[in-house]
Amino acid sequence: MESYKGDSELWDAGDLNTMLAVGKLGVVVHYGETSEAACAAQLEALRRNYGKNLSYICSDMEGYQHYKVLPSAVSATGWSS
Repeated sequence: MESYKGDSELWDAGDLNTMLAVGKLGVVVHYGETSEAACAAQLEALRRNYGKNLSYICSDMEGYQHYKVLPSAVSATGWSS
């Protein structure tokens, strides 16, 4: 699924919740943030709505960052362009 700064949920929330409820992994690619902190804040907002079973990729001015799915914490693997 894709989302953008200012338009963070371009999908049907019920569909994503159903997918997650049956144990499937949700992947969100989020574009247009201005910093790593803004990427992390968007991930936290998504996880409040959908839980921690989201894989998340965020782009900001530096490139892309992939956040692993971890049940207890958010962890980033590092930056790549």
